Amino acid sequence: MNAAEILSRCDAPRSFRTRLFLLLLWLVYCGPGIASPPVLDTPEIRVLPTVPDSAPAYPSMGSDDCCSDLFSLRFSDVRAATAAVSLQPMFSAQAGSWMFESLVHNGLFRVASEYQPSHPRAVLIESGAIDLAQLTSALSDPRILSRIAGSDPGQRFGYTLHYPIIIGPDATLFVENAALGLNSTSGTALINLGRLIVRDSRLAPIQVEAKGGKHFRPFILAWNASDTAIIDSDLRRMGYNAFLSHGLTVANHPELNRNVRARVLLSGSTLKELESGLIAEGAEVRVIDNLFDHSQRYAIDASGGTLSIESNAVETTRYNSGVRAADVHWILLKGNRITGTQQSGILLSGSLPNAMVAGNYIAGARSDGMAIRDVAPSARQSLDIRGNIVIGSAKSGLRLSNAPFATVSNNSFIGNAEYGINVDRSAVSNGLKTPSESATVIIGNQLMANRVAAIKTVQGGRFVFGQNNFQMTPTVQSVFAGDLVSIQTELLEQLIARKRTVEVIP
Repeated sequence: MNAAEILSRCDAPRSFRTRLFLLLLWLVYCGPGIASPPVLDTPEIRVLPTVPDSAPAYPSMGSDDCCSDLFSLRFSDVRAATAAVSLQPMFSAQAGSWMFESLVHNGLFRVASEYQPSHPRAVLIESGAIDLAQLTSALSDPRILSRIAGSDPGQRFGYTLHYPIIIGPDATLFVENAALGLNSTSGTALINLGRLIVRDSRLAPIQVEAKGGKHFRPFILAWNASDTAIIDSDLRRMGYNAFLSHGLTVANHPELNRNVRARVLLSGSTLKELESGLIAEGAEVRVIDNLFDHSQRYAIDASGGTLSIESNAVETTRYNSGVRAADVHWILLKGNRITGTQQSGILLSGSLPNAMVAGNYIAGARSDGMAIRDVAPSARQSLDIRGNIVIGSAKSGLRLSNAPFATVSNNSFIGNAEYGINVDRSAVSNGLKTPSESATVIIGNQLMANRVAAIKTVQGGRFVFGQNNFQMTPTVQSVFAGDLVSIQTELLEQLIARKRTVEVIP
């Protein structure tokens, strides 16, 4: 019962002295039992004698070596090889049919059965190397693979494929200087267990369902221990929203050697209107100088393995983020231009022992420009975010959510709808708890016209601030939001007036 209730129920004369006496009496007897609000610890500010290195040397993890042998590999180099080609029935549940068991629910069997009058079959390249011209001659059946008069602007040789092709573990298929039409009404797909080299070519469906969606569209699927290279080529309207059928997909299966990763090289190519440009599981991936245009789900979605993504353009995703990666051993995202994504431009999560996000331009993301969340703590963790430009995100420029350690240096966060940088370690998900010694270094960044505040922190652990440039709009009065508001005046005195580098200790 509070003081007002006591007074309202009192039958004594309502003189001022009586009211005052009753109030003092209530305070004497009830006051000690009132729980006082908790006293919050004020973060401590320490001035550092020198500026920490904002751009430490980043260890080479051999990304330049990944797939380098695939860059120059051409059919002319292996022309003497003889390929073994046959037609094999496709079974969804039979010994040795594991690759089709994985595809039984994605529509491939249904569509293939509608085209093939008997039990559906696939072209199997068992061994050796072959190109489309030799494969057409070997099959000698235009209902399977036919050569057509090329009307391609690049004067490529024209082919139409009507059956799925399986590239065996000891085989290589070259698609060079070709325009390959993939029949959407016959269950066409390229399934790679060996080596697939696509160079100077165009792959696109024919007889496409107008609305796409869950309608069957041809796709490329590569399994672990395989090599796939798409070089200076054009992939259009491939893949749909079904298991392992997203466009260009790399997956793992226990029937194959799980100790040998698949390798994927995408270079100088255009991937337009794919359901997802590339989905890779546990692979060594190098993606350089490509255009991912109007992907439905993701431009790139990778988990496990290693990932090098450099100098690409991602333009518009309909549903999700531009680049998503989780639990990768090593990742480099460098010099990419990512615009118009429905979710974050870049989304990283899970175990990231070696991660660098450098020199990217991200604009118009309909969520956070860059989001890094639920990062598994690691003694060897190196999360380096440097030299990026993030403009006009619908939320924050950079969101670090439950990411124990990060260096954020020399970036520009401009005109984002919420915060330039948002560090939130209050969330605990997937059983991960942020270590108490967690630290974020924020050095040399430009934070301009972010609408709510430049930097927000919630249970952020230790911070190092220095040499950041804060340019606020007239309506934004706070540089900091969250835990650091209570020391904002002292903090800005050290950072701006005295131009010092400081450490903030919770």
